[in-house]
Amino acid sequence: MIEKKLLTLACAAGILACGACFLPPPPPPRIPPTAPIRIGLRGSRRIRVEVTQAPSSYHINARWLDSSLVQEIESRLRSLHLKAYIGVAPEEGDAVLQVSILQESVTSEPATNGPGASTATYSITLNCVLTASDGAIVWRADNRVFTSRKYPLSNFERDAWSQSGPWLQSSVAPTLVTQMLEAK
Repeated sequence: MIEKKLLTLACAAGILACGACFLPPPPPPRIPPTAPIRIGLRGSRRIRVEVTQAPSSYHINARWLDSSLVQEIESRLRSLHLKAYIGVAPEEGDAVLQVSILQESVTSEPATNGPGASTATYSITLNCVLTASDGAIVWRADNRVFTSRKYPLSNFERDAWSQSGPWLQSSVAPTLVTQMLEAK
């Protein structure tokens, strides 16, 4: 019985001597971003997003697109502690992402799954420029065309543009931000 107590005491002393009880927990594993971030923002602290529309482009809501871009940038650059914003005056040290909507189009066609059903295919042409806080152009995409897959339209909705928001948020914003961050 005494031998078991001495063995237990020796094991406890060994654990304490090694410091296993008093060490901080190991750091959590670092999860890499989904795509490599190669873009150099040259000391920028925030990214101001500005979306403008050509006079012939009026169906897509620019506010919807810029807020989708801000959400996507912030979710992708969270690890770099960079914030994106809209609608506030720029400050010194801010990078600027300017997106111009040049053209937009939608093609509606009857769906094959029943009477009265239809689908829409959206297309948008953009010019994009990301400028670092020092004025250097970090990334540029001229006449970039984004085309959606066929989206089902509601039977009650005659205007296909009123249903374009989900496509902008789920496809255009993530694709645009991925292309921007992967640029060399």
